[in-house]
Amino acid sequence: MLSQCAHPNIIGLAGIVEASESDKIEGMLTHFVSNARVLRNVERLSTAECEKWTTQISGAVRYLHGKGLIWGDVKASNVLIDENGNAMTIDFGGGFSDDERNQGTVCGDLQGLEKIVSFMRMRCM
Repeated sequence: MLSQCAHPNIIGLAGIVEASESDKIEGMLTHFVSNARVLRNVERLSTAECEKWTTQISGAVRYLHGKGLIWGDVKASNVLIDENGNAMTIDFGGGFSDDERNQGTVCGDLQGLEKIVSFMRMRCM
């Protein structure tokens, strides 16, 4: 999935690690995010940060959906804030949704996005 993406707020794929004997993908290497903070651990936000990150994360989700892709694990612990103060979405393995019926769907992504936005608004100064 990441190989199909080129968006400033989606972690970039640097390479794939394959098992030599089976061609099975063992892991992947993503671009390094220097001095990153996990959004989930941010306790206070300015209104400007809240608006900026909402726009960036929403834009990343719209980009994915426009390509027919699902994030699948939309939550504040899967958003990094880089050293330049930009939001970077990570962890596209799927598997998280409060509503199992919507797991792995556009609707599930939008529910997770709504929770991230609420999380940030509760921390705005």
